[in-house]
Amino acid sequence: MEKVIDIKAVIYTSLKRAGIRIRPFCVAGNFYDTLLIPDYSTILPIELADGIGHNDGPVFQNNLAWQDGLKVFRIRTMNCMPLALDSFDYYLDDLEDSTLKSLINYLITEFNGTQTSPDPLDYSESLKIFLNDYAEYDSYYRALCCDYAELTHHTALRIKEQHKGEHIGTWIHSKGAGFVIDYKGMNIRSRKTSMSHSMEEAHNKGRNIANKDNSLRWMEYYALLKQFYEENGHSSIPRHYNTDLGDLGSWATRQRTSYKNGTLDKEYIRLLNDISFNWSPARTIQDRWDDMLILLQQYANEFGTTDVPQAFVYRGKALGKWVSKQRTLHRKRMLPVSREEKLNQIRFLWRSARSSAG
Repeated sequence: MEKVIDIKAVIYTSLKRAGIRIRPFCVAGNFYDTLLIPDYSTILPIELADGIGHNDGPVFQNNLAWQDGLKVFRIRTMNCMPLALDSFDYYLDDLEDSTLKSLINYLITEFNGTQTSPDPLDYSESLKIFLNDYAEYDSYYRALCCDYAELTHHTALRIKEQHKGEHIGTWIHSKGAGFVIDYKGMNIRSRKTSMSHSMEEAHNKGRNIANKDNSLRWMEYYALLKQFYEENGHSSIPRHYNTDLGDLGSWATRQRTSYKNGTLDKEYIRLLNDISFNWSPARTIQDRWDDMLILLQQYANEFGTTDVPQAFVYRGKALGKWVSKQRTLHRKRMLPVSREEKLNQIRFLWRSARSSAG
């Protein structure tokens, strides 16, 4: 069994034992062969290589995740090429048990689990649990497809077909062109895998029409970025910057990714250069932490306190959750001293007045 599968199994089993609700794969509008934490709408692609140019590569999956409204907590090794992705990257120095255990404990803290990783890590037992749960979910989607076909008499399922809140069309399409469910005399399969050549041409024509609509949408996003540039004197939009049109920060990240892949239209490049667009912002984990610290200082200036309610969203960011996380890390002695000092400088409350009042 490949090492990456073993690692995925150990992470899955450890998070499950820590009380975190987790699925062995994710079916949304698109299929991801990744771990899913539904309570946080977060997927965990366990990758040991960049896979650039392949349909399972990080850029491709990030674009799909954005379409499905999912967040990405991407786990990769240090030898992976850094890419401008709309995700949080956790890099492993190596694949030894000690670093893997550190990663798992970090994930448990990140997603509010209840216990730490076992020592030593049991690869064979974890793999057995992972493969068993994976098979159970496969059986679950198979049963949904059969129930749907029996109710509707539709046996060639569209990719976007849903039943009982699950994307059964996406699941059956992910099983491949030769996959057929023989159920009560019906051959249930994905409609796309049984398409004729003429049907595929019709879909390509439809995609070309959609591309024209995408050009109009691109100009709408660009107009918002240009307005931001004129108001602020720069176009370095924050990672997540919500507007009536959508997340402008994520849109800017996608432009950088397309530019690096050589797929961004030359006219778009010219327009972005006109507003001094930063093509390589080189954002780091520390940069994002510092951004939240600045946001907390702005909150304190506005409300006169750093005691942010845990569910409070400030200027489009989950500031309350971030504040709560700093307290948790500090209590567990996992917060770096440099960050503790920065928080002390703005008179950070290490214990919420709300909790003591109760």
